[in-house]
Amino acid sequence: MALILGMIVLIVNGVANVIAGPLSTVHPIVNPLITNIISAFVSPIYPIAITYLYYAMVARENPTPPSTL
Repeated sequence: MALILGMIVLIVNGVANVIAGPLSTVHPIVNPLITNIISAFVSPIYPIAITYLYYAMVARENPTPPSTL
């Protein structure tokens, strides 16, 4: 799972660099600006997924007891 998420982040960052590459001829700051903005939206995916995976594993390990009514 971590490998897949890492690959997704790398692919999105690569696509951002390819898209922003030609824009660096307009102004030198445009390429890093666009890349950083896209990375700011993509980078939180990995910690969120790891946290979700942790809580999913804890829930499987400690199932809730059946209610007795």
